[in-house]
Amino acid sequence: MSKRKSPPIMENPYVKELLSVMEKYHTDAMKDLLDVIDYVGEVEKQLDNAVQELSAMRKELADMRGQPAPVQKTMRDATILMQDRVITLRENLAALKAAIVEGCKNLLSAFKEKGTQALHNTARFFKLRPALETLRDNLNESVKSDERIIAKIEAVSAEYHKAGQHIKNMGRALTGKEAVAEAKAPSKVAKTL
Repeated sequence: MSKRKSPPIMENPYVKELLSVMEKYHTDAMKDLLDVIDYVGEVEKQLDNAVQELSAMRKELADMRGQPAPVQKTMRDATILMQDRVITLRENLAALKAAIVEGCKNLLSAFKEKGTQALHNTARFFKLRPALETLRDNLNESVKSDERIIAKIEAVSAEYHKAGQHIKNMGRALTGKEAVAEAKAPSKVAKTL
């Protein structure tokens, strides 16, 4: 997976120029555009956090050599699914940023042709709704999927620790010692997730 990040939307020359024009002419739509840009920035931060978590999951997976196969498989499946989600969200975010830049280009062009009159109907230059809806849907699906994976990993981890406790208690019973009533604490993998 590529670690290359796209530059922040605020650094785009069309976005900068349009915001400058909007500020100069005190356009009401400037707040809406800034809200969308802030939203993009927040999603980029969340995506960066997801990439860091994915990296941590990969490291944990590499350190799991001694863990039972079901735990390794669950963690490997979770890592692959999260990687796919990150790639999809990155593509959705790129499409949203492209729509914003295209809208800025179109509005600047109209402003150069028609003057400030073009700034009064900015919404028609931005076709963001489909990109925002796709991003929202994919984020919601990612959250649901992550919740299912976390529940599965927690269940596998709990069962693994219960089984370990039962085996220890069998050994303790054979040596005449009392059984331990409490299972081992969750693993680093479960804590990480």
